[in-house]
Amino acid sequence: MNHPKRYLFVTWEGGGNVPPVLGAARRLVERGHHVRVLTEPCLQSAVEGVGARFVAFTEHFVRTDRQQELLADWKAASPLAAMAAALQAVVCGPAAATAAAVGRAIDDEPVDALVVDWMMPAAIAVGESRRIPTAVLMHCINMLPGPGRPPGPLSPARGPLGRLRDRVLSSLFAKFVGRYGSAYDEVRQQLGLAPLAMLFDQFQRADRLLVQTSAEFDFVASPEPDNVVYVGPVLDEPDWVAEKSWQRPWPADDPRPLVMVSLSSTFQNQRDVLQAAMTALGKLEVRGLATLGPAMAAASFDVPDNVVAVASAPHGLVFEHCDAFITHCGHGSTMRALSRGVPLVALPMGRDQDATATRIVHRGVGLRPRRTPDAIADAVRRVLAEPQFRAAADRMAEHIRRDLEADRLRLELEALVPDATVRAAAGGRAEPAAPR
Repeated sequence: MNHPKRYLFVTWEGGGNVPPVLGAARRLVERGHHVRVLTEPCLQSAVEGVGARFVAFTEHFVRTDRQQELLADWKAASPLAAMAAALQAVVCGPAAATAAAVGRAIDDEPVDALVVDWMMPAAIAVGESRRIPTAVLMHCINMLPGPGRPPGPLSPARGPLGRLRDRVLSSLFAKFVGRYGSAYDEVRQQLGLAPLAMLFDQFQRADRLLVQTSAEFDFVASPEPDNVVYVGPVLDEPDWVAEKSWQRPWPADDPRPLVMVSLSSTFQNQRDVLQAAMTALGKLEVRGLATLGPAMAAASFDVPDNVVAVASAPHGLVFEHCDAFITHCGHGSTMRALSRGVPLVALPMGRDQDATATRIVHRGVGLRPRRTPDAIADAVRRVLAEPQFRAAADRMAEHIRRDLEADRLRLELEALVPDATVRAAAGGRAEPAAPR
């Protein structure tokens, strides 16, 4: 690194997005860069915990309690209704307020680059209007439409009919999202920018779209846009996990397999599914560990004798000893399990989790049963007994290890900002340099 650079991150408290976004900020801080994070007040301690400076939203994203609901998408009657809730609450509804807050933060203190949570694309427009190099962090699988990538939770197309299915559904999806695009037309007009044909086009205006997963796990479009780079996952634990070490609550010579269950850190009405998973473990000769998370820590459960329920535990350490993982398919916990070669039982609760579950099954690293205790128990038996699941998870662990060693996330973010001499020579907008 030739000189420190000034970054402004823009994000919100959405549960699983926080560790990968703040993990990226931490990597830059550790390299000596100046990092501010514009986000909700409830994340101030998390931001300061990675060594960055906290900047608060003062409109819309103003929660002081991380468990206060913003989306409430679990109440939606259908997946489309849940998507509409997310668009209204995070992506499009507050677009003008997001853009204004980003502009004020830049006016208060100049920046060399913006790093934007992919669910807040209004910040991309600010970077475009001010000619500031901008990277988007997609802290999950790539959820944007692309040639050869099936829409939503579908598996890859097989043959002409499958490809026709994808084209039709992708077109309908674009039209559905387009209903909310007027908010972005207004923001872009206020910033002196031309309107976009589709809301998705805003992502093409970013210098980089960094997908924080392994390409070998995702369904990669062919071709991906030029600005898309798969950088691999960030495996940082959530900041609210209090334990930094883990002591197994069973004798060291206990031969039973260890199965962990963990469902979303944010409230998604997951109590009944979590109870079903614990009941399933009670039917098996296993040791069960249930991490309830902040959303469920105060709830009451019927915990079988062979299951230990705790508020939290450091997943990375537990996975070293784990034989299977029952998961809601949050991307972060999925990647942490697979990085240790742990096969999965997928119980998605919504959001991007259904699409992640599809990839879990397609890549052969786990199963997706019905949400009944008997079906979950049968799935756990299979992933423990049938060696192909562990073998596929071990192969995925090797891909993730290579991603981590490549350090592409840090390289791409540093390359986003040319050195001072390059910026002066370029005149006007400085073009991002190639990764070093």
